[in-house]
Amino acid sequence: MEELLPAMTRDRRSRKDPQRALRLLLEEFTHRVGSEFAAAIRTISTAAALAQTDEAKSTLAAVQHRLENFACVHSALRVPECRTSIDGRAYLRQLCESISVSRLKWQGVQLELLEKKLEIDSEQCWRLGMIVSELVANAARHLFVSVAPRIWVAAVRRGALIWCRVEDNGMPSQNEFESRGLRIVGALARELHGELEQHHGRDVCVATVVFPAACAADRGFPLARYLR
Repeated sequence: MEELLPAMTRDRRSRKDPQRALRLLLEEFTHRVGSEFAAAIRTISTAAALAQTDEAKSTLAAVQHRLENFACVHSALRVPECRTSIDGRAYLRQLCESISVSRLKWQGVQLELLEKKLEIDSEQCWRLGMIVSELVANAARHLFVSVAPRIWVAAVRRGALIWCRVEDNGMPSQNEFESRGLRIVGALARELHGELEQHHGRDVCVATVVFPAACAADRGFPLARYLR
């Protein structure tokens, strides 16, 4: 019975605090999907070990590698367990590498991270990761005519603001502004008290998200406003 008390206490707090309850649901979803990824990877690994031909083994190994990187993307976009300052450059490097291997390599799209030093609040970094993931997915759907498809990602802090830029050398579709992905990016930008701007040229598409930086050591920062 004593072992159940902490869980019962958390449950009561969740019922009183809608934001805590929402985060609990997100944590459960992340854990469940992560477990399902792991089960699928184990299944493919077992099948590869039992395969009779080198061609079958090679194919299954490639599928397993791609699925492992999908799992890495999913893990990178999970809710942070605690609030702290983290190395945004290292975080984006891992995220972009996993996105590239799992999604873009098979489409012939090259993704390049323009690495800049970035110390960022973990709550903001989690949302920044989702923004980058959605913007890269949107860019990969552009029409690339007579050019090698390329996407560039950059994020940097300039004074009190953090700038995130995703650029590609393709052309957007006519109904792009109505896409669910861009609506999600816009909502995430507003949660960060920032804004999304887009620019389309003949051979370039640029999406920029700008938001005020938060310091994890700043106890006066209104964290609750970021969890709406």
